[in-house]
Amino acid sequence: MAEQTFWIIAALVIIIVVAVALVALFGGQFGPFKTWTFKITGHQELCRQMNGRGCINTYMPTLEYEKSGILYDQIGQRLPDPNNRESEINRATFGEVCSFFGYKNFDDCLKSCNCQSSY
Repeated sequence: MAEQTFWIIAALVIIIVVAVALVALFGGQFGPFKTWTFKITGHQELCRQMNGRGCINTYMPTLEYEKSGILYDQIGQRLPDPNNRESEINRATFGEVCSFFGYKNFDDCLKSCNCQSSY
């Protein structure tokens, strides 16, 4: 019984070490890790970019269709041009990023970033 418990614990330790090594190796920049880390930290970046466009003082509903500085792969989508990562075509619109964070209405997204909204 004790030997069986030892092997179960050893297997769990090995699995945890391998998982941590993979995350460290890819630095959170590998597919699901990139999306997961952006889900945690990206809302601040979204708000910073929206505030930089002037949404705090002015209601800007058209901002939904403007390109942000956030790349598609950060919100879990494929880059249209993976060979040219910094290309404008690889940047998501503010509306797409807000949808990624679960906002069904763009005004709710604006409000969450302390921007002017219609209500």
